Parts: sequence; C-alpha cells; structure tokens
Amino acid sequence: MYRPIASKRLLYTTRLTKLRPLTNRRSFTFTTPVYNSGPDTSKIYALPFKLSPEKAPQVVDLANYITEHKFLGFFRLLKSMLLKTLPQVSNTSHIQIRKAYLPFWYYDMAIKATVTRENDDGPERELLAVGLNNYWTGHTWDPMCYLSFGFPLTVDASTLQPFSTIIDNNNDDDDEEDIDIIPFTTDPFQDLAPQVSSALEGVQVRQTGQVFDISKAELVFGAAYPLYFPVYIAQVESDKDTVIVVGGQSDNPVVFKYHPEKKSKTTKATDNDEEMTTPASTTTKHWLNNGEWIRLDVTDPSWRVGLPVSPLQELCKKFMDKVVNKQDGSTLATTARKPIAWDDVRIQAYPTYQQGNKDYVQQLYKVWAQQGMLTRLDNVSGNQRTLGMGKNGLEMKSADQFKEEILNSVGDDLQKLEQVEPQWLKEYNHQAIQEKNNED
Repeated sequence: MYRPIASKRLLYTTRLTKLRPLTNRRSFTFTTPVYNSGPDTSKIYALPFKLSPEKAPQVVDLANYITEHKFLGFFRLLKSMLLKTLPQVSNTSHIQIRKAYLPFWYYDMAIKATVTRENDDGPERELLAVGLNNYWTGHTWDPMCYLSFGFPLTVDASTLQPFSTIIDNNNDDDDEEDIDIIPFTTDPFQDLAPQVSSALEGVQVRQTGQVFDISKAELVFGAAYPLYFPVYIAQVESDKDTVIVVGGQSDNPVVFKYHPEKKSKTTKATDNDEEMTTPASTTTKHWLNNGEWIRLDVTDPSWRVGLPVSPLQELCKKFMDKVVNKQDGSTLATTARKPIAWDDVRIQAYPTYQQGNKDYVQQLYKVWAQQGMLTRLDNVSGNQRTLGMGKNGLEMKSADQFKEEILNSVGDDLQKLEQVEPQWLKEYNHQAIQEKNNED
C-alpha cells in the first residue's frame, strides 16, 4: 500500500535515521509535514518498480561485499556475471531494507555569459552554455538529497507513467507492502536558477596557459520536470552508518553506497571545557557511484579540449561546487525555501514537453555557435585551418570554408529557431515583458 502523496500523515525527515527492525512496519522516522497544498500531480511522472523485493536483498548483499572486500569481491562479481545470476542470500535478517519513491527534477537550461581574457584589453565576447537533463534533488532528506540519478543514468521517457496512475494501481492491488513516498520540497527555480549569476560571476577557467574570466551570467532558458525514482534503501547490520540504495527501475539495477565522513577534529574553548565534536557536512562526494548533477556544453568548441582538464570540465566543477557542494556554510538540506509554485508554466510534464524544449535549446545553441564562430574567424586568415562547429559537428576546416558554410545557412537556421520556439515560452516571455513594462 502507498502512503498517499497528499496525505496529511506523510512526513519526511531532515536526516536519514537508522533503520528500525523489519518487524516494525515503518522503517524510517518522518517528522515534518509535507505540503501546505498538494502538488499538481498531472506534471509528475515516475519510473515503475521492476526489481522484485526478493531480488533486492541479493543486490544489497553483493554490493556491500564488493565494497568491503574489493579483491575477493571482484571474483564474486565475476562469477555472478558469468552465471548471469546473483548469489543467493539464505538469511536476510542482517539487511534492513525499505521500498521508496525519491523525488527529483530534470532541468533543461541555457545560460549566456561574457568572457574576457585576463590581462587583455581585447573585446569581450559572449558564450552560450546549455545543459539538458541536468539533475536536481526534489527533497531535503540528508544525506539522500546529495544522491544523484543523473548521467550516466538516463531515463527512458517511454517507460514513464503518471505518478497518480501508479498510486491508483497500487492501491487497487491486494499487496499490503508499504512504499514510502518522499514528498517534493525543492525545485530548481528556487535552488539553482537564482544562483546562476552569482555562482558564475568571477569564475576563471584556464586553457593553454591563458586565463578566462566569466561575468554577467544570465539564465535565458529554463524548464523543469518533476519525476520519481523507485529505490530500495538498505542498511547492513555490520555497518549501520552506511546506506545502500538500489535502483528499482530495472532488473539490472544501479547501486549507490553512502559512506559518512569521519567527524571533524574535536575542539574545546579552554582546558576546563569538555571536548566538542561537530559532524562533517554531507556532500555529493560521500556517495559512491554518484551520478552527475550539472553537464554543460558551450558555444566555443575549443573549451572541450585541454589537459589535465578542459576549460569546460573546470567550469562544470566550479559551478557544481557553488550550487551543490556549497562553500558558504549552507547546505541543500538546511536552506530555507518557499512552497513549490506548481502553477509555474516552466514546471512541466517530462514526456509532453521535454523533446520540444530540447529541440529549441539545441537550435539556439547552433545559432549562437555560428555567430561566435564568425566573430572568431574575423581574426583568422582565410586558408588557415581551425576547429569549429560544422554540419557534422566538431570539424577541422579552413576559415573560408567555415565562413561560407555558416553564411549559406544562417538565414534558414534563424527561421528554424523561430519555428521551434515552444508556445509556452512565447507566452511566458510575452508576459514577462508586459510585467516589466508595467513596473517601468
């Protein structure tokens, strides 16, 4: 039986608690009310459970053994792969496990920013950074809110089901097994979008001995999709501080493991005071096999290349540290938030809107890349070979070849950009302009 998503009794915790014995029906402690008002469930989709409750303890036991006994675990895993079966676990009393649905968001975005070369009086140039299916947590349950179901894990839109349908089907089932539903309490339009400008202001990236400064960052597109991911959350008797999460969306599930950081060094104000130990804050680094949160591409193809890391990789890491692994003392779990504005048109049903939004963002990226390429080619001799975005992606051609190709297609590409702009975005931008004019 599901605990209904809008139930007044559905509660969540701000810290993952120790699992109670399996004889107790509720394994987790929930202490805070869910919603002031129910969410728009028509926008929420979920992956259904495919991994059986009987198979989940076997996965947990194997995952725990491999991480605790790396050498022997390799052979146990190899045997499992060759036989295409999981090791049988005759006694699961040492494994405490619960089925749950964890909320998360996919987030499509486009950011424009100004880039200048350090100690260079040359002109500023603008870049567009785009990110599709970026991950954002949907809750503040520490440490689970630092777990990402982002890349390389992907969601097949064709397998998604309306979450309300999943609830109704389960409530009609005779199966009395409980599934905990963790409520949506966060969204990218409160946590991520407002931080774009401040997080990227003054960020520096390096490329072949040159330093580039980023400024005036602005979000020019954003769409968010609320989703639920099915999981089995487990703890093993031998290591009660460690949490293992098994994806329930597949018979070949992804597995994550949480290792809490050792407590910080004990301190005392004076020799007469008692020692005090403060627990270290959770970050995404405490999850083994954690997925990515932010994946960006920029309209300057040269930023993809570099050793030991490319400028693009450096940009993503610094952006991630600012908005997820926060350095200002606040955390994902403790930041104050307003109720989610479910009537915001930018919060959308993934299967309905995601492809049209991505088509628009990709076309926007192409137009920006072309314009940026023409600007760079002004300083390159016509027969010099250079790296740029061509018809077949990243290519090496002469400057004249790139110019001819871009000039021949730029009119059609601008027309296509207008054609693929989503209707909701046109209306949203029109309303934003009207509101701005009224304020003036």
